[in-house]
Amino acid sequence: MFASAIEGGVGVAAPLPLTRTHRVLIGVVVCGAVIIAGIGFAGSYAAVRELALD
Repeated sequence: MFASAIEGGVGVAAPLPLTRTHRVLIGVVVCGAVIIAGIGFAGSYAAVRELALD
């Protein structure tokens, strides 16, 4: 099944190599996501804590 697909010229493309710019951008996006998640967690924790103390 797979051999006929590869022999017919249909195959999986080779992964593109990541350049330094790609890695920096991925790092910035991941760091931003972690910061936003941390802000959301801190905000919801504070809100729940305030409700629990009332």
